[in-house]
Amino acid sequence: MRITRVCKCPAKDAPETLGRAAELNQRKISRNAAITAKPRLSGAAKSDAPGDLILPPNQARCGRPFVPKWTAAFFFLPNARSACRRPVDCSNGVPKMHDITRPTRLVGLCGSLRKASYSRATLSGLHDNLPLSTNLEICDLQLPLYNEDEDRADGPEQVRLFRKAIGASDGVVIVTPEYNHGIPGVLKNALDWASRPFGKSVLIDKPVLVITVSPAFTGGVRAHAQVNETLLSIPARIMAGPQVVLGGIATKVKDGIVDTHYLAFTLEAIDRLVTMSRQRT
Repeated sequence: MRITRVCKCPAKDAPETLGRAAELNQRKISRNAAITAKPRLSGAAKSDAPGDLILPPNQARCGRPFVPKWTAAFFFLPNARSACRRPVDCSNGVPKMHDITRPTRLVGLCGSLRKASYSRATLSGLHDNLPLSTNLEICDLQLPLYNEDEDRADGPEQVRLFRKAIGASDGVVIVTPEYNHGIPGVLKNALDWASRPFGKSVLIDKPVLVITVSPAFTGGVRAHAQVNETLLSIPARIMAGPQVVLGGIATKVKDGIVDTHYLAFTLEAIDRLVTMSRQRT
């Protein structure tokens, strides 16, 4: 009995088969090239590359390849480009997207009045490492003690400016130490001013990130819990997720600023705060 071995590769003695396949492929290429090269629109940009899609001059080109649906099954057009509908800056020959969104404005509240406080050093480190699209303004919390008698339209100017800064911001970053297992009085006083008028506070639904720092390894977690409790009563919009605490802060400050190496986790939290603030708007 004879066994014939069947080879699945193209037979070398069948040139007419290969020639027929090549002819069909060439017809497909010619047909699609003819469809692509439609009459140009008036004022259209010139293109010397074969197979390029013709685009009006007011439509800048981005570098993303585009495959029409009617050619995807046959071949890929290496020279084709799609029209980008978003604003593109091609003045330097390299397409660049315009930043059409305004910068995110954050307000920083420091829970310590000490000039060389670790809380202020943390805010300064964050300020220096934020992207250009995010601004951080550190507010002065040297406010008078809260007195409801003074809480009126013509009340203390410092309070009015403080409330205005929070109201105009997209989010708040609080960095505070822990005093006697609790929240410092200066921060509690500032939150009391910001929480009024009742039901119309500038902190209502405002995204807030709380950060506590301490020379101890605990990082001020008890103050962290108390600040969150106060914010919930307003109610502000506290950013969910792991608590951001910086323990052993005294060894992480250099020249009045927390070293960048220790801010990676904190900067990630800032990114989440920015995302939350944009979703809110």
